[in-house]
Amino acid sequence: MPLTPPAEPPVVDARRHIGRYERAGTVQEILIDDEGPLLRMTITGPLAELLPDPTEELRMTPVDESGDLFVVRQPGALTWTPVTFYGLPTGEKYMHFGVRATPKVSG
Repeated sequence: MPLTPPAEPPVVDARRHIGRYERAGTVQEILIDDEGPLLRMTITGPLAELLPDPTEELRMTPVDESGDLFVVRQPGALTWTPVTFYGLPTGEKYMHFGVRATPKVSG
């Protein structure tokens, strides 16, 4: 069964995830506004020049009480995509989205 947001999303504090996550070809930022957590994705490098707008913003909906699992739905998509936050035993923070892990570089 595909992951979907719950009918009553839990209230979580996503502030610990605020920051910049970066890997080759993309910068992903977690922001919080009046509506809650937001994922801003910006394509970088040569591919960015081919796009009319290399930046896309997606509203994040919490899935569980952990505050580490969210879902987003890209425009035109029929399914939700998970966004998971985790830390390595050595302390590095990561965001996993779209089958890719991206390290937190600031925030």
